[in-house]
Amino acid sequence: MPREFLGTITLIIALLANWYNPASALAADSTKFATPVEAMSAAEDAFGKGKLEAFADCFDAEGQKQTAAGYVGIFAAMLSEGSGPDAKKIKDLLAKHGVTDVAKKAGETDEQLSDRLAAKVKDPRAFMIEAIPVLYSGSGNKVPIK
Repeated sequence: MPREFLGTITLIIALLANWYNPASALAADSTKFATPVEAMSAAEDAFGKGKLEAFADCFDAEGQKQTAAGYVGIFAAMLSEGSGPDAKKIKDLLAKHGVTDVAKKAGETDEQLSDRLAAKVKDPRAFMIEAIPVLYSGSGNKVPIK
């Protein structure tokens, strides 16, 4: 199975994990969506239309942090495995958002690594918006993919 496909699957799993928790699915403005199903539908629609800002706004601040952690984890894995989009693009994006050392510490789990690195990201919303095109840049797929 191609590594890029695995990265895509990992992305989908990370997003679904966020949507499983209704509190994470709702945007910061609690009146924006009446139900988690509405939030998920809006997120899918925005992503499918390439409206990445609207996609990010379907998550509250905690959901944006969790999603950023998922992306950071995917990027860290891609860098360590040498798979996915251009390593320079990933490193530049991470550095722009305050993540300069993606090395795993002794005894650290993948989840702990993702959380530690994502904690350095000052603006998870902006990171989400910029991470999606980078994630898909080496896959041969056009962003967005619904």
